[in-house]
Amino acid sequence: MLKKVFVADLSVGMYIQELCGPWIDHPFWKKSFLLEDEQTLAKVRDSSITHVWIDPAKGLDTPVVVQDELLCEGPVVAPVVPIAPVLPRPSPPAPG
Repeated sequence: MLKKVFVADLSVGMYIQELCGPWIDHPFWKKSFLLEDEQTLAKVRDSSITHVWIDPAKGLDTPVVVQDELLCEGPVVAPVVPIAPVLPRPSPPAPG
């Protein structure tokens, strides 16, 4: 299934099925291709194109977003934050 994504959300490995916009507004002679390197990705981002259609069956998909958090594979581990040890209070000095 094709997905329409912002150019800013593209990454190397995605398959661009179609560039949204007139062919005269971008430097590509093909309308569909695999994003194979950072240079090509930079060309897409530097063009006037704002959206593209990607085909996840032919390349990478966009990350899944749930409630503004990216999902990742594997267990979610909270960062370990060191805490200061709790020391007993010193006894008050004996009167005398």
